[in-house]
Amino acid sequence: MKHSKLISNVLFFLSLNKIFAWQNNTGATKIGDAFVQFGKRGSSDIIGILPDGRFLGVEVKIGKDKQKPEQIIFQERIERNGGVYILIYDIHDLIRHDAIVPFITCDVDDALRRMGLPSVAP
Repeated sequence: MKHSKLISNVLFFLSLNKIFAWQNNTGATKIGDAFVQFGKRGSSDIIGILPDGRFLGVEVKIGKDKQKPEQIIFQERIERNGGVYILIYDIHDLIRHDAIVPFITCDVDDALRRMGLPSVAP
């Protein structure tokens, strides 16, 4: 699965469960003669707020991708301040995470079917 598709699936699942979240783009571009950077370096792909008020950061990786050092620093800062950081390689990593489970209100198998994915293993 492509990185962008997994991000889309995560956002869809979170929205089904009324978890406020959005894609967090970071990078740089040239505008005219100026080089412009945007976003916080190392920040997670998805940022949100859990229903209990905690900060949520979801870092999406595909295949053998690993966190970069600045992503690990970002994770440590979130967790040190009481937030939740989830590193996922597929949607099931999110669905099964201890911080997400209490807020699941949708039928998970139905949500996965709507994403064209297999259901959760027992």
